[in-house]
Amino acid sequence: MQRHKLHSLRNLHLMFELAEIGRQKPLIHVISNAVTLTDVVNAILASGGVAIGADAPEEAAEITRLADGLVLNIGTPSRAKREAMLTAGKTANAKGIPVVLDPVGAGASVFRRQILAELLQNVRFTCIRGNLSEVWTLAGIAEAAGVMDASGTGRQSGAGNAGRSECPDHSGTVLEDRTSRGVEDSAGALTGEKLAALERLSESLCTVLAVTGAEDFVICGTDVRRIHGGSPLQKRMTGSGCMLSGLTAGALAAEYMALRGGGSCITAEINPALKDTRDRPKQSRKPDAAAAGLLREAAQTVETLIRAYDRAAEEAAERVRQQDAGMGTFHTALLDAISKWPVTEFED
Repeated sequence: MQRHKLHSLRNLHLMFELAEIGRQKPLIHVISNAVTLTDVVNAILASGGVAIGADAPEEAAEITRLADGLVLNIGTPSRAKREAMLTAGKTANAKGIPVVLDPVGAGASVFRRQILAELLQNVRFTCIRGNLSEVWTLAGIAEAAGVMDASGTGRQSGAGNAGRSECPDHSGTVLEDRTSRGVEDSAGALTGEKLAALERLSESLCTVLAVTGAEDFVICGTDVRRIHGGSPLQKRMTGSGCMLSGLTAGALAAEYMALRGGGSCITAEINPALKDTRDRPKQSRKPDAAAAGLLREAAQTVETLIRAYDRAAEEAAERVRQQDAGMGTFHTALLDAISKWPVTEFED
C-alpha cells in the first residue's frame, strides 16, 4: 500500500511538472545547430512552450531579454554563433533565466573546445545536458580552462578570464583519453573516476548535469540519480538529445516562472544560484544554503523531464512495433507523445 502511494505521488509530480510548461508557456531562445533546430523547436511547441531560433550576434541580447530560458547548442559551430552564444549567455545570467548547455561533439575539434572553454569561463549554466562522452570531455575542458581544478575545489569564472578569447592548449595530458569521437559516442560506463570528476564539475560550476544514454544520470554535486528507460531507437534519430535539451530549458523556465507567480523570469536577486560569484574568495564560491536548495529543485525538475521523455520514447517505440513501421513513425510518435504530456496519466 505504501509503495503504491509513493508511485502515485511520483506520478502526480510528473503530471504537475509537465502541465506547468503548458500553463506558463515559457519562451525559449534556442541557439542550436542547423541539423536539429526544427526538431528542437517542434518539441518545445509540442510540450506547451514557445521557441525562437535566433542566432545572429546582432540580435542575441535583444532576443534573450524577451526570453524565459536559453539553450546553447554547439553542434554546428561558427564564429558568429560563438559571439551570439556568449552575448546571449551573459544577457540570460543578468536577467536571471535558466541557461542549458548542450556540448554536442565536445572534443571533436579544437574550435569546439575553444568555444566551450569561453562559455564555461563567462556564462553560468543551470543545466548541462549531453552524453557521457561529451560531458566527460567537458570536465577536461573545464579543468584546462581554469573553472575546475583536479582537487575538486571549484573556481567560478574569474574576473580576469572575462575577456579571454584564447583557450588553453587542450592537446596535453589534461584531456588524455577524454576526446569525444562524435555525438553518439558513449565513452563507456559512468563509474569510479568519471563519476567523481563529474561530481566535481557539477560542484565547481554550481550546475546540474544531465548525462543521457542507455542509462540516464542527473548529477547535482554528490547527489546522483540514475534513471532507466527510453528506447534504443533514440540513437537512430538525429536530434533526440537536442530535443531533450530544449525541453529541459522549457521545464526549468516554467518552474522559475511559477515561483515568481507567472512573471517572465526569476531575477538573480530571487535566485541566488544565478548570482555572479566570480569576485568572491575562492574558498567561498560554493553555493550558499538557499542556492543549493534551488539547485536541488532544478535537479528534481530535470529528473522529472528525463523520466517523461524516456516514457515518450518508449511509447513511440511501441507504436513502431505495433505497426511494424520504421524511424519516420518513431519520429512522429515521439512528438505525439510529448504533445500529450499535460493530459498524460503515467502508469507505474
